[in-house]
Order: sequence, then structure tokens, then C-alpha cells
Amino acid sequence: MTDALLVQPPLPKPIGEYSSSIILCPPLGLGYIASNLILEGFEVEIIDMAALNLSLDQFKREVKQKEPKIVGISAETLTYKNALKVAETVKKENPEILTVMGGPHVTFLAEETLRNPQVDVVVRREGEMTMKEIARRLLRENGDLGNVKGITYRREGHIISNPERPLIEDLDSLPFPARELFPLDRYRVPGTLITSRGCPSKCIFCSAGAMYGG
Repeated sequence: MTDALLVQPPLPKPIGEYSSSIILCPPLGLGYIASNLILEGFEVEIIDMAALNLSLDQFKREVKQKEPKIVGISAETLTYKNALKVAETVKKENPEILTVMGGPHVTFLAEETLRNPQVDVVVRREGEMTMKEIARRLLRENGDLGNVKGITYRREGHIISNPERPLIEDLDSLPFPARELFPLDRYRVPGTLITSRGCPSKCIFCSAGAMYGG
């Protein structure tokens, strides 16, 4: 039984056919979230469906086997529709699992995302501290998410947006990403680093500045 299962959704089918040339590196965002949860004493696993070329049926079997209490799903614009399918698959296997979605796309479309009943919580912007607090509340306390900063969630049929969580000022305070949870042999460039967040530029087509600040 796993406390938290973190999932990178598959790529859209037309792109997935060329995935060997696209999937360059591990999704380190999930790795950072995983390492923070592990440091807190939670059991965590990661499934990179894109790298493993995993179907939804295969993923459903993984969920059944691992019995996670929380499933966290990364969602960028490219993978958003598949992320919703992943959440739907989780709920079909076990409706009691808490489905949490994070990433740039859902950060800015949190309420729209929560109109999909298979998504329980949206984590806005950085996920390390927020996911750790969600896990702590759900698995060790009373499950109340009412004052967890940086989330939008559904309560009694209403969509609630909690206040923003301050950005992490010192990235060196974070543990290294849990690379051991990735299938490193499936990436063209497995040894990548994230040395900063945000961007000083304000390009209107890019989410980096709005996501992390410039």
C-alpha cells in the first residue's frame, strides 16, 4: 500500500508515436514533490506513463496493486486531457482515492479543472510544500483542507480557492529530487538539474513568469 502515487500522464497519441525523440528527461517536478513527501515519512511511488508507454488499462492495474491513498497528477497544456483520463481511471478503480492535479495548466484554470468530477484538488504553482501538507492532513490528521494554502478544491458541491502559498525563497532548502523513483534508462538525458525557477522575461505565450514570478 502506497501513501502517494505521483503520475506523469501519457503524451497525446500523435505525439506519443514519436516519444522516443521527445522524452528527454525525467519530470523533476514530481521528483521534488516525492523527495519532500519521503522526508516527511510517507511512502511514495512515481509512474511516468509517457516514458514507460503505459496504457490506461495498464495504469489501472498499477493503481489496483499499489492501493494509493493519494494520486498526484502533473498537467501541462499538452497532457491536460490525458491527465483527466488518468484521474478518471483512478476514480473508476477506487472512488475513495484523493486525486490531486498540479502544473502550469491547472494553476491558471483551477476552477475549470474542478468542474471535472474526477479531480478533487488542484495545487496551484509550486507543489512541494502544498502536497506535503495535503498528505499530512489527509493521512495523519482529520482530512480538513480548509486552510491549506495554494489549493483549489471542492467542498459540499462548491469550488473553494484558498489563499496563495508564498513561493519557496531558498531552493537549496529542498532535498534533491527522488531520481531513484524514475525509470532512468528510458530517458535520453537522465541527469538534468533545475537550478532556478521563474524568468525575468514577460513573454505572453509562456507561463514561467506567471507561475513562479520574474
